[in-house]
Amino acid sequence: GAKALHRAIDTDAYEVRQHAYKALEKIGSRTSLKYFIKGTKSSDVDIKIASFKGLGKTKSSLGRDIIIRQGLNSRDPNVVAAALDGLGNFSRKDDLETLRKFLKSDVQEHQSGAVRGLGNSKIPESLDILSTAIGENPGLEPEVIFAISKKKTLNATLLLMKMMQTNKNENYQAIIQREINLRKAYGKYAVVKTNSATIRKLPRASSEKVLVLA
Repeated sequence: GAKALHRAIDTDAYEVRQHAYKALEKIGSRTSLKYFIKGTKSSDVDIKIASFKGLGKTKSSLGRDIIIRQGLNSRDPNVVAAALDGLGNFSRKDDLETLRKFLKSDVQEHQSGAVRGLGNSKIPESLDILSTAIGENPGLEPEVIFAISKKKTLNATLLLMKMMQTNKNENYQAIIQREINLRKAYGKYAVVKTNSATIRKLPRASSEKVLVLA
């Protein structure tokens, strides 16, 4: 598939190239690296956006460098958002601060890109940042729900179940319920008997202690 798309970019007309880049981004193969690099210099914004997202999926050091040097410094907020989306795929701790910084930006596109980047990251701390993002910016709630849904860990499932109980929006509840059903995280209960139980701030064993119940 990628080879056919490469040929389309090399030989076909403008509109075909645009759609070929979008399809290449979905595949995210490292064999497309040179096409993504070329695409970041395109005058077509859609090609540029697909290229920065695709660079992240290649997980190449060169791609990350281009994302940081060029994508994050773009004057187009949609390109910056795509670069943040791609950056999250590298799952590096030193990139979390970058994503956190853009999450607090006043630019909506930057916030959305940071949320998508955190959703792509496999670092456990990315889930902690997403879990606090809604409290700081309720308008990001639907995007945060989709970002958390991309994570298939037990911690993500527990957080979705917690959000299901606290969320008042029926549409968002339906989205969360569908994801919980797909994970088969329903109808399973257990009674745990213990001399003490620790209440933690976040649904992770290493999270900050809030209270110990005897």
